[in-house]
Amino acid sequence: MKNKTMGFSVLLPLLLLFSFRLPAAAEVVFQAKVSTLSQVASSYSEGKESEGPVELVLPGKLFDPPRAAPLRKKSEADLSTVEEAFATEKSAIIADDEDWILSNWVAEERETIQRFLANGELRKKNRDFMEQNKDMKISGVVELKGHTLVLIAGQGMVFTYKNVKGRWLRSNALFADDGFGVVFSAWRLSGKVFER
Repeated sequence: MKNKTMGFSVLLPLLLLFSFRLPAAAEVVFQAKVSTLSQVASSYSEGKESEGPVELVLPGKLFDPPRAAPLRKKSEADLSTVEEAFATEKSAIIADDEDWILSNWVAEERETIQRFLANGELRKKNRDFMEQNKDMKISGVVELKGHTLVLIAGQGMVFTYKNVKGRWLRSNALFADDGFGVVFSAWRLSGKVFER
């Protein structure tokens, strides 16, 4: 009798596990016109009229309302999620802390970012922009080729992050990717972006 009871107590959780279905993952649809695509997105425009539609569907989620990304101190820096990573990066730029800024990037791109920071005029423009838009919020996140794209509300901006050993670090690896070109065109140039 003991064995039957024990067998049932193991079987019941297994039955519940296999009978329960997780909801399907959300998808985000990006629709743009061929004429708005940059050269890097040319593979999506082949054989289409300039005003023809281009569509890309990616796994992800749109946030309604958009999520806040409040500023933080360097001691509170957190790269455990893309939302926290965006808030941390924004804070580092506003603080104009070069070491902190560089620590938010993937290692292989830090030298390029360091050269950018060496240009005082560009660095100041970047800092001023972030300061003026410090309340930027996150409208959604999508996955593309091993990276997570963060869609910024009201700015038409898309930030790319890569998970490196549990830390979400900024990357420009997809800058010339044709899929990124569709996302960027749809998000920045008044295309259609919706969840399904």
